[in-house]
Amino acid sequence: MNSPLPRAVLRADTEDASAAFARAIRTVRYEDIPRAALDAARINLLDGIGVALAATTTTPACREMSEIAVELGGKPEASIIG
Repeated sequence: MNSPLPRAVLRADTEDASAAFARAIRTVRYEDIPRAALDAARINLLDGIGVALAATTTTPACREMSEIAVELGGKPEASIIG
């Protein structure tokens, strides 16, 4: 199967996997992304939002877990959704 997306080939001596990914993704245009991948991304994004919204009101257990997480603390830039 031929893909219009560039292949990220790791340059063993000069870069790590993150650098190879960044180098490859810089050249990708929206038009290059296969329709199936865009559809899957939309479905997963909407699913995540739906789950987060449902968790805000569904059960007392969800609220209790959220309260426990807040009590445990963490980095100020982290947040809890859902």
